[in-house]
Amino acid sequence: MKVLLVDDEPLTLAGIARMLRAESCVSEVRTAEYGQAALQILENWRADIIITDIRMPEMDGLELIECIRRANLCDCFIIISSHADFQYARRGITLGVRNYLLNPIDRSELHLAIVDAARSVYLESSERTAHIEKTPSLPDDPLDENRCRLFVDEMIRTYRDETGPTARCLIHLTALVAQRPQLSHIVAARLNDEEFLLDGGYATERDGAAPPYPYKRSMAEARLYAEALRVLRHISADGALSCSAQRILSYLIANDCNAELSLKTLARATGLNPNYASGVVSKEFGIQFQKYVNLLRMIRAQELLRTPPNLPVQEVAIKCGFDNSNHFYRVFKAYTGVTPGEFKPQNNISRSNPFFRGNS
Repeated sequence: MKVLLVDDEPLTLAGIARMLRAESCVSEVRTAEYGQAALQILENWRADIIITDIRMPEMDGLELIECIRRANLCDCFIIISSHADFQYARRGITLGVRNYLLNPIDRSELHLAIVDAARSVYLESSERTAHIEKTPSLPDDPLDENRCRLFVDEMIRTYRDETGPTARCLIHLTALVAQRPQLSHIVAARLNDEEFLLDGGYATERDGAAPPYPYKRSMAEARLYAEALRVLRHISADGALSCSAQRILSYLIANDCNAELSLKTLARATGLNPNYASGVVSKEFGIQFQKYVNLLRMIRAQELLRTPPNLPVQEVAIKCGFDNSNHFYRVFKAYTGVTPGEFKPQNNISRSNPFFRGNS
């Protein structure tokens, strides 16, 4: 991934650039100290991700993003600010900003933001259906069963954590099936594999049982995993999505945390009637539009809550596309059975627990 970093403070610029160059998924970093310089760089060089400070002279970071979007020079943005101002975050979200970081930048939070942005870029690229170095290329011949199966297994290994396949892994498989219908029967068979289902200690609706370790966080993760698995099974069962459904799925996965996401914005972006788009989601995904959006957001929320640094719930809510933390609180509990505070690992998981093998 190629990253353009824009910040008018030279020391901050150099420090963040060093952290970015240490990221394994970042192949090149270029820097600019103001907006016009960034635009000049983009005239001859394409960035996959742009990270920009908000408060800069002459042209602030949000104005820069607007210019870049109008010129179609990049689609993935992360904004940085020393000011924890909700209005900045709100305006950034309306521009499709992927993440919002506060100075001073924490290395682990930057890492999480970069990985998330890289995955977003990966999903939006029709040329990439696998991780750039870890997954073999998709065979041209869909009848090459062995290579197709190897491709799916490598895809699963790429998007998993220490406990096994995650809900995020299932979302990536859903996008893969939408893009490559010839893989649907292989994915469907893999989903019936008991080792795959329970590798991470996750119980699913298919099993009708609780997780093997009785902790709130594991139960919450299992509920999200089970729902993502149900949607993936539904999509895999028919073998192919309509062209409309493929456009809808790609848009939802890329814009799930955009606060402005609605049936109207989805319809406008995909060229479909809102009622028709809603019907497509219900029929072909097996879930209502808003419930699927909330599922995507809750998967994102659990990743933010369980990964250092310990972000305030209000900030997690903003990053996941919610207007206020109270609404986020209600949706999170409805989908996971626990509150965001109860989900945080330091409240629920003991490192001495012999059943727990995940990140805490």
